[in-house]
Amino acid sequence: MIATIAVWFLVLSLFLPRIAIFAAWCAGCLPFWQAPWLVKFLMAGIIPRVLILIYIATIMGICAWFWIHLVVAFFVWGVSSVRYTQRD
Repeated sequence: MIATIAVWFLVLSLFLPRIAIFAAWCAGCLPFWQAPWLVKFLMAGIIPRVLILIYIATIMGICAWFWIHLVVAFFVWGVSSVRYTQRD
């Protein structure tokens, strides 16, 4: 049996990663990742997209969901950096 992550978590985390992590934590279905709780807490607050990429790679491997999340992460980071440099 192949381990999977809930589809609602994968879809919601594309658009709202912090809310998806919080909702999965409240529902008790946060994917397992063996790391100290402080590391997971800080990553969820600072760089949640990286934490979600780690969850996907650890549990499901390098699959289509991983590549979709990676493309969205680069897109969001790229758009936010362009907006920041245009403000100056």
